[in-house]
Amino acid sequence: MELGLVQWFPYGDLDRVRRVVAKLDRLGVTRLRTMLSWADWCRSDGPQWIAALLDELRGLEVLPVLHFTPPSFGEKPYTSSVPRNLSYYAYYVRWVCEMHGDHFTHVQLWNEPTTWCDWDRSADMWWHRFAAMIRPAAAEVKSAGKRVVMAGISPPDGRLLRERDPQVPHFFEIMEEEGALADVDVVAFHGFPGTPHWSEGWPGWGEEIAAITEWAEPRGLATWITESGSSRLMPASRQKELRCVVEAALAGGVERVYWYSVEDVTWKAQREINLDWGPDAHDYATGLSPDLEVEISRIVSTVQPPLLRLFKRNMGSAPAGA
Repeated sequence: MELGLVQWFPYGDLDRVRRVVAKLDRLGVTRLRTMLSWADWCRSDGPQWIAALLDELRGLEVLPVLHFTPPSFGEKPYTSSVPRNLSYYAYYVRWVCEMHGDHFTHVQLWNEPTTWCDWDRSADMWWHRFAAMIRPAAAEVKSAGKRVVMAGISPPDGRLLRERDPQVPHFFEIMEEEGALADVDVVAFHGFPGTPHWSEGWPGWGEEIAAITEWAEPRGLATWITESGSSRLMPASRQKELRCVVEAALAGGVERVYWYSVEDVTWKAQREINLDWGPDAHDYATGLSPDLEVEISRIVSTVQPPLLRLFKRNMGSAPAGA
């Protein structure tokens, strides 16, 4: 099992990028999941921002999340909107792979399409148009020699996979039926059981992992948890939460876990234009605290020996083609 961290970066904030890189180095963490915003790419200097961001992250094993509809491309002027032309997303994916493929081995296509703030369910309730957008994008990733990670879903709803109710199909079942998993290597889900309003009906990590992996393994798909975490404003122990997800991943055969996040969200996220309700402070106080940093260092040193970390860090710092 491999542990990584998650951090989104507001457009142009290289100081934050450098702080995060320094913290990961101090903690011994070599894996970072971050977004390469399609919307930011459409800015006049958007391609330069993406290049600068990835250059600062060189030496880390980056999992880029290609996400956020440019509002000018959407049916509605939101980053969660269904694009008017679904093929435009595949063009962006191809550009990222062609221009910056030396920075990563895997690409994650979108983030949480099961949540209304990340995908407009009113325009695509059962994700048929989402699948049509993902199919050619996944083919572009594969043609570039990279591995495809399907968008992490939240909540995982593993019980739906076991019930196999045709009236209430699971997101993964719909993706399979629509042919969107043809080039996918990894399915992913998210879990935040320390957050009360999120965790209603949560059966536990073990049950969710078992349901997802039992469905994925016969199809040749790996399972990752690409986001877990909670606010420090919640009463639960975040150290205990981290230990729980790591122990369950180890027991359940999950290859990789990413914890959210390194720093608090202190900027206005693009997705807020999608919401009619006010921001909840709990959603933003997710940065690491000293006790959590100690636990992360302990886990990383246990699941990934220091010499292997140093080797991977040095390999990531080598010039392209070396």
